[in-house]
Amino acid sequence: MTDKQKAVFELISKYTQSRGCEYLEIDIDPWNNIPYNGRNFGCGTEEHETRDKLPFDASEIITEFLNSLDHGFDEDNLSGMSFRLYPKLRKIIVSGIYQDLGDGGSSELEVDEESDENLKPIMDELKEKGVYPYAEVRFNGGGDDGYIESEMIIDSGNKPSQMLENFAGLDDFLYNMLSNFGGWEIDEGSYGNFIIGTKTGVIKLEFTWNEYKYEDVVFGEYDF
Repeated sequence: MTDKQKAVFELISKYTQSRGCEYLEIDIDPWNNIPYNGRNFGCGTEEHETRDKLPFDASEIITEFLNSLDHGFDEDNLSGMSFRLYPKLRKIIVSGIYQDLGDGGSSELEVDEESDENLKPIMDELKEKGVYPYAEVRFNGGGDDGYIESEMIIDSGNKPSQMLENFAGLDDFLYNMLSNFGGWEIDEGSYGNFIIGTKTGVIKLEFTWNEYKYEDVVFGEYDF
């Protein structure tokens, strides 16, 4: 920490203490170490945190200080950073939030040709064109427009695959089954597969939600 940085942090410390803040908190862009909101900060106490504003913009000094640190963090999974200054303790704590995408809840949904009249002609065509005894079709949520893969893997790959577009109404039928899971297509919303049982006359949807998990990590504590 340079003498200039210490001097600026001392000014911030005196100001925030005069505002009744037990700590000052500024959100940082983890990709470039630049504060998001210029002079704006969170004035924290044991009871709550309110928004306040510094009388000068300390963004450049804060970024300079953060750039000098050897955090050793993995930027790819870092979703946020925080700069906290404690006036009475004369201490700065730099922390971050890691996010990791993993499996959440899962569900299954089955539709059979006896109970859904729209499925029988689809199943008949599949069997006529050699899709037997079953086929697998996968899907993924992503961006704002999830998708069902166009390729059908037949009998665990023991037979040549075929394309959904070759079977009238099949693509629409599968998307309609997914409509029972609102939000499946958003960001990394979900993934799973359809097991199309032409022998049994049943389509089984195996569905798993993706779920972000978060972990708070302190990168370092620094006296000024």
